[in-house]
Formats: sequence, structure tokens, C-alpha cells
Amino acid sequence: MEMIHLHVHSQYSMQDGLCCIDGLIKKALHFNMKAVALTDHDGLYGAIQFYKKAKKAGIKPIIGCEIRVKTHREAKNYYHLVLLVKDNKGYSNLCQIITNAHLSNPGGIPAVEKNILAKHAKGIIALSGCMSGEIFSSLLKTDIKSAKIAALQYQQIFGKENFYLELSLHGLEKEKEVNSKLIEMGEKLKIPLVATNNVHYLEKKEAPSQRLLNKIANLGTKKRFHYTKLRTSEFYFKSSGEMEKLFFQTPQALKIQSKSPINVIWNLIWKKFTFPHILYLLPVLLKII
Repeated sequence: MEMIHLHVHSQYSMQDGLCCIDGLIKKALHFNMKAVALTDHDGLYGAIQFYKKAKKAGIKPIIGCEIRVKTHREAKNYYHLVLLVKDNKGYSNLCQIITNAHLSNPGGIPAVEKNILAKHAKGIIALSGCMSGEIFSSLLKTDIKSAKIAALQYQQIFGKENFYLELSLHGLEKEKEVNSKLIEMGEKLKIPLVATNNVHYLEKKEAPSQRLLNKIANLGTKKRFHYTKLRTSEFYFKSSGEMEKLFFQTPQALKIQSKSPINVIWNLIWKKFTFPHILYLLPVLLKII
């Protein structure tokens, strides 16, 4: 079965991800994957490098970002949400969302409110997020009502074809518990499922190194670099076969990737910037001096 990793962190997920761009692309080639996503925390720092190198290697690059969402209901809590670019308009909108997130809290934790997402939703596909996602967190607390409200809100913001409930399995009991609720919710609300592995490193043996990196980050004073400790060694770049074994009960969550709007070939348009000629600026500069 052809599958695509849609939730992947590189070294540009500062002090949380271990994957280098070259290694990520080589791994995708090794597993004969035709596409792979990059969804670093709070920014697109590695996006252009990733895009160019993936295209050169013959792999479809899917640019994305794992952002943080703040709600009026819980002002102090920030929930993770994965956004994937579908076209050039989506890339522009994702840049707007990320910029707003950083400007809304300079030097602090970048996060956006849902009204900003609604304003810049065109051309973007959203996945409900990992264990730090709003829907997952609500279901874990057995707050079915809040989870349903959040799911419908995201579906309304991004559109029925562009919002997915994210299933993940990293050897944690709470994931199994919540996944069953997500599957039930998907059936009731007609929201499609997508299976992901929250990739933070390429090989399973690299898990201790990632934990050390994470521990160092959490000892720092910058809360924006504080991340939840990964409790198992399963957050690595798995093969299609490994993913099929994990999600044998919900194969549709893997199949959806090749049929979804994500699987659209698009080319990032490089805009040419024109700056004023220095001669026109000289009179102004001389006056200032």
C-alpha cells in the first residue's frame, strides 16, 4: 500500500526534531515513497531547502507546519494542529498564519486564534493533531461534547474535504483509547481519518538522543521550546509495511492519503522582488545625514 508521512519534524523543529533534510529525503527514497511532508513547529525554516532537495530527488514535497491554536475557552492552553499546503494560495496563507502566531506574542509562545485560521484557510489541509491536539485532549478527558464542537469548527473553517481526524500509534495506551473514539466520531460526523506517525527522528535507535535534546530544551527559560517528552521509541520514520501492521484495523486511514487533495502536484512559484535603485534613495539618505 502506498502511504505518505504527513507529520514529520526535522532539525528545524528547534530542540525537538532530529531529522536532517538530506536524511529525510534519503529515507523516503529508500522506502520508495513518492511524497513526504515536512511539518516543523511554528515555522517554515527548512521548507525551501526541503522543497528544492525533494524535487531534485524526484519526491513530491508537501510543505506544512505544526502550529499552536489558542481558544477563548481555555486562554492558557495551546493546542497543536497540523497544516499542509495544497497550492500556492495555501503557501501564502500558511505564511500569514505563522506570522500572525509570532506577532501575537513576541518572544513568547506563538499561537493563533481560530478566527485567524478562518481568514487564511484557503489552500490548506488540516489534520487534527497529535496528543497535544484539541480534539485528542478533549477525548482523553472524556469531554465528548467539546471534542465534537472543535471537530465541527475545524471542518467548517477548512471545508469538508480539507479536514482530517488524525490517528497515531506510538505504543501508548491512551492513543488506543482515544483512537477508538476518533473512529466513532469520524463515522458520526462524516469526517475522514488519516493515519500518521509523529516523526521526530529517522531511526528507532536515535530515540535516546532525541530525549536528551528535549530534556536540554525543557531546562531552558524559553517556553516556546518546551515540548512534551516522547514516552516511547516509536516516533521514527516507519516504512509503509510497518504502518500497515499498526493500522490493520483502519486501512482506510492509510489509503486516504493517495486519494486526498494532499496528493496534488503543485509548483511553488518564486516571486521576483524588485527593490528601488540606490540612486533614488541617495537624496533621501543625504537629507537624513
